[in-house]
Amino acid sequence: MYLLWAREPEAKLRIITPFTFIGSPMSGQGNVVPIIHWSRSSLCLEEDPELFFPVSFEGPGREQCEQAKAVCNRCPVKRRCLDYALNTQQMYGVWGGTTPDERRALMAVVRRKARAEAGAAARS
Repeated sequence: MYLLWAREPEAKLRIITPFTFIGSPMSGQGNVVPIIHWSRSSLCLEEDPELFFPVSFEGPGREQCEQAKAVCNRCPVKRRCLDYALNTQQMYGVWGGTTPDERRALMAVVRRKARAEAGAAARS
Protein backbone atom coordinates (compact mmCIF):
# COMPACT_ATOMS: atom_id res chain seq x y z
CA MET A 1 0.00 0.00 0.00
CA TYR A 2 1.26 3.46 -0.86
CA LEU A 3 1.02 6.02 1.87
CA LEU A 4 1.25 9.78 1.73
CA TRP A 5 1.12 12.34 4.46
CA ALA A 6 -1.31 15.23 4.21
CA ARG A 7 -1.32 18.26 6.46
CA GLU A 8 -4.78 19.11 7.72
CA PRO A 9 -5.75 22.74 8.48
CA GLU A 10 -5.34 21.93 12.19
CA ALA A 11 -1.72 20.92 11.44
CA LYS A 12 -2.44 17.26 12.19
CA LEU A 13 -0.87 14.66 9.94
CA ARG A 14 -2.75 11.63 8.72
CA ILE A 15 -2.21 8.80 6.27
CA ILE A 16 -4.16 8.71 3.03
CA THR A 17 -4.21 6.07 0.30
CA PRO A 18 -3.53 6.57 -3.43
CA PHE A 19 -7.26 6.59 -3.96
CA THR A 20 -7.74 9.76 -1.91
CA PHE A 21 -5.12 12.12 -3.29
CA ILE A 22 -4.61 14.28 -6.32
CA GLY A 23 -1.44 15.83 -7.58
CA SER A 24 2.03 14.77 -6.67
CA PRO A 25 3.77 15.10 -3.34
CA MET A 26 6.61 16.60 -5.39
CA SER A 27 4.35 19.17 -7.08
CA GLY A 28 5.57 22.13 -5.10
CA GLN A 29 2.62 22.03 -2.77
CA GLY A 30 4.87 21.10 0.11
CA ASN A 31 3.28 18.32 2.07
CA VAL A 32 -0.26 19.51 1.33
CA VAL A 33 -2.12 16.97 -0.79
CA PRO A 34 -5.68 18.03 -1.62
CA ILE A 35 -8.23 15.25 -1.25
CA ILE A 36 -10.47 14.39 -4.18
CA HIS A 37 -13.95 14.53 -2.71
CA TRP A 38 -15.45 12.09 -5.21
CA SER A 39 -12.98 9.42 -4.14
CA ARG A 40 -14.54 9.27 -0.69
CA SER A 41 -17.51 7.54 -2.34
CA SER A 42 -15.40 4.96 -4.17
CA LEU A 43 -15.88 1.28 -3.43
CA CYS A 44 -12.16 0.58 -3.75
CA LEU A 45 -11.65 2.19 -0.35
CA GLU A 46 -13.29 -0.89 1.15
CA GLU A 47 -10.94 -3.26 -0.70
CA ASP A 48 -7.29 -4.22 -0.41
CA PRO A 49 -5.42 -1.66 -2.60
CA GLU A 50 -3.20 -4.45 -3.96
CA LEU A 51 -6.26 -5.87 -5.74
CA PHE A 52 -6.11 -2.87 -8.11
CA PHE A 53 -2.39 -3.22 -8.84
CA PRO A 54 -1.79 -6.78 -10.10
CA VAL A 55 1.77 -7.74 -10.94
CA SER A 56 0.62 -8.67 -14.44
CA PHE A 57 -2.62 -8.49 -16.39
CA GLU A 58 -2.01 -11.98 -17.79
CA GLY A 59 -1.99 -15.41 -16.18
CA PRO A 60 -2.97 -15.32 -12.48
CA GLY A 61 -3.05 -11.52 -12.57
CA ARG A 62 -5.87 -11.65 -15.11
CA GLU A 63 -8.29 -13.00 -12.48
CA GLN A 64 -7.17 -10.32 -10.03
CA CYS A 65 -7.76 -7.69 -12.72
CA GLU A 66 -11.26 -9.04 -13.37
CA GLN A 67 -12.01 -8.90 -9.63
CA ALA A 68 -10.87 -5.28 -9.51
CA LYS A 69 -12.97 -4.42 -12.55
CA ALA A 70 -16.00 -6.06 -10.90
CA VAL A 71 -15.59 -3.67 -7.96
CA CYS A 72 -15.26 -0.74 -10.39
CA ASN A 73 -18.38 -1.78 -12.28
CA ARG A 74 -20.44 -1.44 -9.07
CA CYS A 75 -18.79 1.85 -8.09
CA PRO A 76 -20.84 5.09 -8.19
CA VAL A 77 -17.77 7.17 -9.13
CA LYS A 78 -16.35 4.90 -11.85
CA ARG A 79 -16.49 7.60 -14.55
CA ARG A 80 -14.82 10.22 -12.34
CA CYS A 81 -12.10 7.72 -11.47
CA LEU A 82 -11.50 6.99 -15.15
CA ASP A 83 -11.40 10.73 -15.93
CA TYR A 84 -8.85 11.20 -13.15
CA ALA A 85 -6.72 8.32 -14.45
CA LEU A 86 -6.79 9.68 -17.99
CA ASN A 87 -6.08 13.27 -16.95
CA THR A 88 -3.17 12.28 -14.72
CA GLN A 89 -1.88 9.56 -17.08
CA GLN A 90 -1.97 6.76 -14.52
CA MET A 91 0.33 4.11 -15.96
CA TYR A 92 -0.31 1.34 -13.43
CA GLY A 93 -3.28 -0.42 -11.95
CA VAL A 94 -6.99 -0.64 -12.57
CA TRP A 95 -8.66 2.79 -12.52
CA GLY A 96 -12.27 3.39 -13.49
CA GLY A 97 -12.61 -0.22 -14.58
CA THR A 98 -9.76 -0.02 -17.11
CA THR A 99 -6.29 -1.46 -17.40
CA PRO A 100 -3.30 0.65 -18.47
CA ASP A 101 -3.55 -0.76 -22.02
CA GLU A 102 -7.23 0.11 -22.21
CA ARG A 103 -6.52 3.65 -21.01
CA ARG A 104 -3.76 4.07 -23.60
CA ALA A 105 -6.20 2.95 -26.31
CA LEU A 106 -8.81 5.45 -25.07
CA MET A 107 -6.26 8.26 -25.12
CA ALA A 108 -5.20 7.32 -28.66
CA VAL A 109 -8.82 7.67 -29.80
CA VAL A 110 -9.12 11.04 -28.05
CA ARG A 111 -5.88 12.27 -29.65
CA ARG A 112 -6.97 11.14 -33.14
CA LYS A 113 -10.30 12.89 -32.72
CA ALA A 114 -8.60 16.09 -31.52
CA ARG A 115 -6.20 16.03 -34.50
CA ALA A 116 -9.10 15.51 -36.91
CA GLU A 117 -11.04 18.40 -35.38
CA ALA A 118 -7.96 20.64 -35.48
CA GLY A 119 -7.36 19.73 -39.12
CA ALA A 120 -11.00 20.46 -39.99
CA ALA A 121 -10.82 23.83 -38.21
CA ALA A 122 -7.60 24.72 -40.05
CA ARG A 123 -9.20 23.95 -43.41
CA SER A 124 -12.19 26.19 -42.65
